[in-house]
Amino acid sequence: MCTVTYLPQERGFVFTSNRDEHFSRSKTVFPFEKRIGKHSFYFPQDPLAFGTWIAINKNSLVCLLNGGFTKHKHLPPYRKSRGIIVLERFNYDSFDSFVETIDLNQIEPFTMISIIWDKPIEPILQEFIWDGETKNLSQKNSKEKQIWSSSTLYEEKIREERNEIFERLSPTSAYEALDFHLSSGKELGEENRFKMSRPNGVKTISTSQIIVDRNGLTMNYYNHEENAKTKITLK
Repeated sequence: MCTVTYLPQERGFVFTSNRDEHFSRSKTVFPFEKRIGKHSFYFPQDPLAFGTWIAINKNSLVCLLNGGFTKHKHLPPYRKSRGIIVLERFNYDSFDSFVETIDLNQIEPFTMISIIWDKPIEPILQEFIWDGETKNLSQKNSKEKQIWSSSTLYEEKIREERNEIFERLSPTSAYEALDFHLSSGKELGEENRFKMSRPNGVKTISTSQIIVDRNGLTMNYYNHEENAKTKITLK
C-alpha cells in the first residue's frame, strides 16, 4: 500500500507491498474471498472500510498506494473509500476499461498498480494515477524492476532516497525482496525506513508478497502486529 516493489523473474515476477497504517487497522481478515460470476478474487479485508489495498485472482493483481504524484490536502467528506475502488476493478473485463469507465468524482487521490498475465513470462504492468482531477494511465516496462512509495507519507526527497537504496541493493529474488521490505533503509530513520514506525501510531503493519511463476500464484501475507503468516496458492 505504501511501499511497493516489482521484480521481473525469468518466468514470472515477484510483487511485494508494505502496508503503512495506524496500528488500530491491523486486524485484517485474510484471505477474504469474493466471487463475481464464475470467478473468485482474494484480498486482505480492511476492518474499518471493508475494502482493501491489494487483491488478486489467478491471472491479475491490483494494488493501491495512497496519494498521486504529490502529497495532497485531505478534504473530506469523500464519496467512497479508495479500498472499495480496488475491489470494483474486478467488475471490469480489463484494466483499461476500468480506468476509462470508473467514476472517481469526490474520490481521494491514489496510485494504482495493475499486473495482468496470460502467461507468467509476459505480464502487462500498468500504473494508474488519479490526482483528484485527471486520470493518468501509463505502461511500465515489465522487464525492469520498479519501486513506488506513497506520496502522502513520504516527501519527494525521501522517495528519491528510497529509490536510490532500492537501486543500490537491487534485490533479485522473493527472499531478497522480502528482506529488503523488512530490513532496509535504516539510514533514513525509523519514520522513513521501509518497515517504518512513527510516534503517531502509523507503522508498517503488514507485508504482502505475490510470487507468479510457471506453477501458478502464491501469496504470502505477513501480519506484523500478530507475528503471523498466511499463505494461499492459485494454480
